[in-house]
Amino acid sequence: RIGSTLRRVQSAAENTELLEIIVADGGSDDGTIEEVRETSLNCKITHASGGRGPAVAAGARLATGSILLILHADTQLPKHYDKVIRHALTDKKNVATAFRFGVDRQTIPDNICTWPFRIMEFTVNIRSGLFQLPFGDQAIALPKSYFIQLGGLDDLAKVPMLEDFILVQRLRRFNFSFFFFL
Repeated sequence: RIGSTLRRVQSAAENTELLEIIVADGGSDDGTIEEVRETSLNCKITHASGGRGPAVAAGARLATGSILLILHADTQLPKHYDKVIRHALTDKKNVATAFRFGVDRQTIPDNICTWPFRIMEFTVNIRSGLFQLPFGDQAIALPKSYFIQLGGLDDLAKVPMLEDFILVQRLRRFNFSFFFFL
C-alpha cells in the first residue's frame, strides 16, 4: 500500500523538484521498508521505534524543507497538492492545512454497503471544518518551524499514537487556524 501512496505523492505533485520524500517507519514488521525500496523512488528512510509520534519526529528531523506534510501510508493526495499547500500557507492567517477526508469506494468490495462510509466522510469533514479538528488521514501540512515550536521534536516524539490529535490541539490552543481544501 505504501508503494501506491509514494507513487501518487510523486505523480500528483506539480513541482517534483521541490519534493523531499521521507518515509518514517515506526517499527512496522509488515514489509513497509522493502516495499518503499521496490518503488525505485528517491526516498529517504528513517526508523524510530515506539509508534507514529517517534516516527513523525524522526522524519521531521531529517527534513530539510520549510514545510512538513505529515501523511499516513494509506492516504492519497489530490493533483497539485504541493502547489495548493504552498499557496495556502502564504496567507499568514493559515498556519496549517488539511485535506477533505474521503474513502476510496473503489477499494470496497461489492458486497459491502457504502452508506456507513458516506456518513463517516460527512461527519469527519464537519468535525474538521467546523471545529478545526483534522486528523492525520487528512494530510496535515504546516511550517516545520511551527511543528518544532509545538513540541513536535520533543514531547510529541514520545507519543506512540494520536500524535496528530495532540498536534492539532496545540495548534488550536495557540489560535492557529487551518485552511481546508474542500
